[in-house]
Amino acid sequence: MCYPDLLWFRTLGVIAAARVDRRGTNDPRLQTRRAPAIFLLLPPRPWGLVVLGLTWWGWLWYKSARLADVREVDIDIVFDGPGTTKRALFFPAGSQPELLRITLRNEGPGALVAPQLVINEQNPFASQEEMIEHCRTYGDSTAVLLCLSNLLSDNLGHVETASLGWENANFPRSALEALNYYGYSQCGPSSDFLMDFAHRLGFKACTLAFRRHVVAEIDVDGGPILIDADRRLFYTTDTYDRLLGYAEIRKGRAFHNTIGRSAPVDALLAFESRLSLIEDAERYCDPKPAPDFPLATWEWPAGTRLAFTRECESDNLGCLVTWEGARTIFGWEKFNLPYPGLFLKFDPPAGVSLIHGRLAEPTGESFVIAGGTTSLDLSGKTDRFSRIFEVRAHFENKDPHDVPFRFLMRYARASIPDLHEGINTFRLYGRTADDAIPRIAVRLRVRTRIDKSLDRPDVTP
Repeated sequence: MCYPDLLWFRTLGVIAAARVDRRGTNDPRLQTRRAPAIFLLLPPRPWGLVVLGLTWWGWLWYKSARLADVREVDIDIVFDGPGTTKRALFFPAGSQPELLRITLRNEGPGALVAPQLVINEQNPFASQEEMIEHCRTYGDSTAVLLCLSNLLSDNLGHVETASLGWENANFPRSALEALNYYGYSQCGPSSDFLMDFAHRLGFKACTLAFRRHVVAEIDVDGGPILIDADRRLFYTTDTYDRLLGYAEIRKGRAFHNTIGRSAPVDALLAFESRLSLIEDAERYCDPKPAPDFPLATWEWPAGTRLAFTRECESDNLGCLVTWEGARTIFGWEKFNLPYPGLFLKFDPPAGVSLIHGRLAEPTGESFVIAGGTTSLDLSGKTDRFSRIFEVRAHFENKDPHDVPFRFLMRYARASIPDLHEGINTFRLYGRTADDAIPRIAVRLRVRTRIDKSLDRPDVTP
């Protein structure tokens, strides 16, 4: 218990030493004075601050090592098919749960379409309908649209075009792609995504393009409303019961302090300056149906495994997911992927050889590798991202054989949220491909901390 007191005492000493220089001062009243003897225990500044910082860091490390026990544990959860059934885990205060890996195994007998483990209802990203149903609970049309806007802004990082280059594969084409694969967006794509949601809900919607920014305007029951899905921005009336449209904002009503605003002041001022300087915005109202994301229609066959790791190159480059298993192959075989492929590997048995294959994207080019263990790196096919969702392989064999395969793919980190202390719920989303309901075994690899200071000493009766 003496260490914190000693550190505080040394802190006061360093502060005093910084004000009383042992080598003298310009103040004639202090030139003949010497620093108190306790200050001589400290090295000359600024090294006193460095020593203090290192000492304090060492104390914190010692305290953490002495009081906390870090452990990794495997937790098994089983779902008898998809649905609304939830499983719960409970992490006590101070445990700081950290999700390291998720492994899902389809134990059969049927396939599962669009599989996704929804954690704490924060990642309903397997389909557009799933996202919309998640937000329908608000009831009010405006609230539903704001909920969808928040799903985009809360889970997608903003990345400037200059850092992406002009390769088409670097830009998401749908909300599902952005949330499940890219992990980032911009004002233009996010506004298009929100407009697509509005059309699916039966509302008319447009995007408004300013010189350096794009927002969405949607006609709801009470009139047009303006929503910025990139900056989480909107304007309200004085009574906060209705959102404003672009025409009302242009009248100047939203430039007064009495108008409710929903974003930080710096973002609001930047956006207001654009509105005040630009008389008209270009309007684009043509519907742009989002292309299907492969995960939404992918059939996960029985007997195969999906493993999601938190090993990420960065938040904007995503994390790694592996799909592996075995398939009975005879001649041509097509592999549809739920996420874009980075690396593939076949391990054909004796008597089976791979003649050649074909990639569906980005160029449709063929690869030729014959005989033995076959692998192919797909990550270098584009400037930044791979968009290979389909692989066709031609095997030469006289009879059908089981061929092991392994695909390494990339997913967005935001599509699997972090755990938190307290209650954590898990729900399996998906659709059965036929009448056979699959049994899905889930294994979570979690790192936790146990505060040993809460342990009670053994009491001998």
